[in-house]
Amino acid sequence: MAALLQKNFDKVKNRINPYLHNNRISPLLDLAENKIHVERSIIALGLSGIFAIYLIFGCGNDFICNFIGILYPIYASLSAIHTPEVRGGKKLLIYWIFYSSLICIEYLGHSLFHSLRIYWLVKCIFLIWMMKSGSIIIGQRFITNVDLTDDVQDGEEQQEEVPVEEEQEEVPVEEEQEEVPVEADQEVPVEEEQEEFQFEPEQEEAQVQEYIEPPREKVDVEALITANGNSSTLDLTMKGLNADEAKTLMELLQNNKTLTSIDLGGVNFDAIGAKHFGDALQKNKTLNTLRLFNAGIGVEGVKYFADALRNNTALTTLDLGRCQMGDEGARHLADALQHNTVNILIYL
Repeated sequence: MAALLQKNFDKVKNRINPYLHNNRISPLLDLAENKIHVERSIIALGLSGIFAIYLIFGCGNDFICNFIGILYPIYASLSAIHTPEVRGGKKLLIYWIFYSSLICIEYLGHSLFHSLRIYWLVKCIFLIWMMKSGSIIIGQRFITNVDLTDDVQDGEEQQEEVPVEEEQEEVPVEEEQEEVPVEADQEVPVEEEQEEFQFEPEQEEAQVQEYIEPPREKVDVEALITANGNSSTLDLTMKGLNADEAKTLMELLQNNKTLTSIDLGGVNFDAIGAKHFGDALQKNKTLNTLRLFNAGIGVEGVKYFADALRNNTALTTLDLGRCQMGDEGARHLADALQHNTVNILIYL
């Protein structure tokens, strides 16, 4: 039974994951993942469950349901006014017919619908389905003489009404070229084929990489440390430090006596940056919490941090979740902990 539930739960997670990686909400979900260390699909399912419970038992659930039902359709209707698209207009008309009909029915049976607590949850799900594809399905099945699959039906009808005079263009006939006799010793000139310009593999790969990954903004580490003042915590989440910036950060932290907690979640350290951090960690005596969740340091980076743990006596909390350490990185970490004399809490 547990295996069946887990299988169905994984199917739901895989189905909603593509919707959680779009450009609008992905930065917020990345930040939430780094802070609470929970997958975005589980966060979304948890929030959906809380919202569903509120629609059943919460105060003002009818208002929230109806507000959700008009929020996007109003925006789509205003956009449709400025566009000649036919299908979008018919889809919205069908939606508004059903929405207004439900409002009228609810007004007549006000006490009945408010006694059925699950009604507002069911209505909200129905309205969302209508926004997505339900109005098209209902229109095709129950409304006759309406073709919702033809987006430009009106435009095509106007084109058919315009008569077009068929004129045959005169096709020029090429004159036969006279054959030029060629002597035996005479060389016939051959047209040279134009060479096609091609990028070198390295040049083409560099251009593709530049298009996919735009230039990264430089992080002013010294300014961040200065702005942090005498605070005991430093949050550099999602800053994306390179090796030189990591080296600068570590040089500033070696003599720092106030910082006790640093959050470097999602900074995408490379191996050289991890080495600089590990060297500084061996000399630091005040830092007790270090978070590297989803920092991408890899096996080699974990090795440098493991070497630092052999001599560090101040660190009590280390977060290495989603650092892609693998089996080899885990072995380096386990070997280092055998020589560490401090009770340290490690998140993997």
